[in-house]
Amino acid sequence: MLQIKGCSRFLLYLFYFCPLTILAGAASAAHELIYPAKQTASDIRNDYYLDLLKEALQVTEAEYGPFRLIPYKEYITQDRVFWLLGRNAIFDIAWSMTSKRRESMAHPVRIPAMQGLLGVRLAIVRKDRLGDFAKVNDLAGLQNYIAMQGHDWPDTEILQANGLRVETDFRYEEIFQRLALGRYDYFPRGALEAYAELEALQLDNLAVAPNFAIAYPAPTYFFVRKNNPELADRLTRGLETLVASGRLRDLLTSHPAHRLSIEQLKLPQRAVIRLHSPLLPDDTPLHRPELWWDPALFGE
Repeated sequence: MLQIKGCSRFLLYLFYFCPLTILAGAASAAHELIYPAKQTASDIRNDYYLDLLKEALQVTEAEYGPFRLIPYKEYITQDRVFWLLGRNAIFDIAWSMTSKRRESMAHPVRIPAMQGLLGVRLAIVRKDRLGDFAKVNDLAGLQNYIAMQGHDWPDTEILQANGLRVETDFRYEEIFQRLALGRYDYFPRGALEAYAELEALQLDNLAVAPNFAIAYPAPTYFFVRKNNPELADRLTRGLETLVASGRLRDLLTSHPAHRLSIEQLKLPQRAVIRLHSPLLPDDTPLHRPELWWDPALFGE
């Protein structure tokens, strides 16, 4: 009778059982999702989106499986990120204010991550110019001043379409430095960004103009590759769950990156200068009031 020696038994074990182990491991492997890196170490703009993204993925983990979020190895500009998403390359997911062009390049998950508050803009100005900006309460008054924006931000086109003068820069933190030096007049920042950014950057001669806000419909979405409808479905389900439970709004208002801004926003005390957006896609869910901080702010 054939004797099976110890080494032969081990080989048989590998042959029969290891494929099953490998398959089981593959089935439970985490989905690795690459997202854009911060521009600088002190850039706090990504923090909330990452926390919201993690929660949307966690509440769908039982159905779709585990995940692992991985920042890309270096910073890449928004335009380049969307160019790559449109070619199904490098990035699996990104977040941005929407536009018709960006929705043509990548798949938008149409749940506004900031409930539209990125489209409510507060003006960061030099403290010695607060008296000048105290006189601004309408579009005509704002048109006397020069704004600064990122070179590839959709806001630039929106502001220009409303007759506002705009200059641009590639570097996020450099914009604050140039404002502090008086190179231009104001930097419109999202309602939940302005105060936290000033606190993080510690530029003592800058402040938020307290008397007015700019508002235009500008939802921020998560975007995924068009060849990954499963991830788009997963994020839609996860975010809808967070909206329905009230968790999205709770996270939005309690997040460390937003708490100070929520306390200081005081919209009822500000003149709201409403702008129209030529970039707004027709499929923007303005008909769903539960998705917006205040739907009245974003009617055109």
